[in-house]
Amino acid sequence: MQLRDKIGLFRDFVYYKSRAFFRRPRVEKAHKERILVVRLDRIGDFALYAPFAKGLRKIYPKERYTLTLLGRSLWLDLARTLDFDSYEELDPDKFLADSNYRSGKLKWVAAQKFDLLLQPRFYREILVEDLIALVADAPRSVAFASTTRHLQPHLMRYSDRIYTELLDSGELLNTHELIRNLVFLKYLAPELSRIENPWKTHSPTPPLLSKASPYVVFLPGSGKGKELIYPPENFGELAQKLEDRGFSIVVCGTADESPLSATLLRACRSPQYDLTGEQNITEFAATLANATMIVGNDTGGIHIGAMSKVPTLAVVGGGQPRIFLPYPDSASELLGITPPIVVNRSCQYSGCNFNCRFSGENSYECIRKIPVAQIEEELFRLYCSLGNQGTLR
Repeated sequence: MQLRDKIGLFRDFVYYKSRAFFRRPRVEKAHKERILVVRLDRIGDFALYAPFAKGLRKIYPKERYTLTLLGRSLWLDLARTLDFDSYEELDPDKFLADSNYRSGKLKWVAAQKFDLLLQPRFYREILVEDLIALVADAPRSVAFASTTRHLQPHLMRYSDRIYTELLDSGELLNTHELIRNLVFLKYLAPELSRIENPWKTHSPTPPLLSKASPYVVFLPGSGKGKELIYPPENFGELAQKLEDRGFSIVVCGTADESPLSATLLRACRSPQYDLTGEQNITEFAATLANATMIVGNDTGGIHIGAMSKVPTLAVVGGGQPRIFLPYPDSASELLGITPPIVVNRSCQYSGCNFNCRFSGENSYECIRKIPVAQIEEELFRLYCSLGNQGTLR
């Protein structure tokens, strides 16, 4: 971010913060209570939040409330089945860098005069979510308390004062994202006992795959940089074994992950399906939901697949153990899903938040140096769980 962008952001924050001291009392009008839900993290986080977002309608029925979701542009089209009354998209990167875009979004937020703001993201950004909450100036606003893992102590008091109600985050620091989402929802409605998983109902297979035999999706990217991926040529070895057993191989990812997909597919004996950079988010989700199996790095597609009840295998590093993978044991009962099989390699510095203590050839060895045979063994378990016999060899 350039200096002028930082200055602009700081100016906006100070302006709205100072304006808060001169708030005028709202004139009560006869209208449905307006609720804004702010959720601006990535695809995987949204996939794990969707069932709990769906639960909001049980707490806030249409007769009395209007629900608006302010969501990330990246995945907002996937959210349109969640029974919100309206949806507003926001690109956090553009919000930070483009003052005109930021000004327009903040003016929209202020003009809506929301009565309740819900901020369920555990690690929120002070210059994004907190600035939006400050501008919304809702009489009631709920968020998790800040932590020193994402904010410096002197900033925490400014961040937390924006909200009228804070949930204790201390006991949730090393807790899975599903549990955090459940805690937030239970805070709003302790009596709520049933969580509906919206991922169980999904779109039909995309036309591009209509002639494919039962297919396995590979996700060779991670969205976290080229260091945090399993070598695509190793995925290629596994793809070849599945190809030999009669499966079609489908590779998905963003356009900049095309080299990874090309490396993986070179191992296959016949032409397969390279959909890298070719799909929008809804087509991508439908491809995953109709797969026979999914294999990949720790990335958003793994969570979409798992929540869609597709047998899934994830190759995972040790940066954030238990936060996203593996799933808690309660996930099966809570959401009616089979948690992904997780393959990893032990490391003495597990929990490094992907700030690897090693360098050069040894960096991120917790993921890059997992033996192919170890993954093949777990993949065989997944293969057998589908009722198949024999081996992958």
